[in-house]
Amino acid sequence: MTNEREYYIESPNNNLAKSGVEYLTSRASTRGACTASAHIHESIEFLYITEGSFDIFVDDEEFIASAGDLVMFRSNSIHRIYSASDGKSSYLVFKIKPSVLLELADPDRGATYVMRFVLTGVKAKTLWKKEELDDSPILDCVNALVREISTSEPVHDVAVKTAMVSLLVSILRDDAKNGSTALLSAVNFSSAHQIYKAMNYINKNYAKSITVADCAAAVSMSYSYFSRTFKEITGKSFKNYLTEIRINHAEREILLTDKSITEISFECGFNDVSYFISQYKAARGKTPHRFRREL
Repeated sequence: MTNEREYYIESPNNNLAKSGVEYLTSRASTRGACTASAHIHESIEFLYITEGSFDIFVDDEEFIASAGDLVMFRSNSIHRIYSASDGKSSYLVFKIKPSVLLELADPDRGATYVMRFVLTGVKAKTLWKKEELDDSPILDCVNALVREISTSEPVHDVAVKTAMVSLLVSILRDDAKNGSTALLSAVNFSSAHQIYKAMNYINKNYAKSITVADCAAAVSMSYSYFSRTFKEITGKSFKNYLTEIRINHAEREILLTDKSITEISFECGFNDVSYFISQYKAARGKTPHRFRREL
């Protein structure tokens, strides 16, 4: 990789972000150019590759996406992107906050929909290759978004937001068509809503010394029921989920700052640097020191 950043980014409608939806375009002219440095955000993000190819890092995965492919980054995942082409390469970015989907559905049922786009470590698609998208409803939604970007006709903001929600719905229906909806089928809806609130609580307070009891109280659940239900829905214990979020934020600091590993560990909620190093190695397969050296 190179730190050279020969790329161009634009956001055609910054005001749209106020509604929970954003889009932008990115173009690169040099192989290895970084088009998106390591970052984490609440929004569900989609990349639609329009030209060339890109080397994409998300959590502990790396893969190449090429023209015609669609990539999804789950909420609160850490990701970074580099051009993998000689010559021009470009992509469109669409972002939508999970709250937009929640607002349109029954609050409890909506939480089960949102979980598809926020849970990591589940066997659900995040990369659709061009040949998979051809003639699919998912591609229809992407094309609708592209048309709105190109035309900016009246009621543009509503049309973009509607197309973004339609994209999420198409993915959920595609999951159902391919038998991938068992994730939350046995969980009652109200529990899913409370656990989603708990995940948001962790995402906002990961740097603090929060406990299971703190999180349970924040979502008005008993300690034992919360612990059991959190693991049932997320597939992780409270401690493991909290560690995952802390590691993602620590990795961002390792990539973007010159702070010491000790300083980063404490800033991200780890009170013991040795414990942080062991947990990072367990998650990423290498120590944070080695990760930084290999950049």
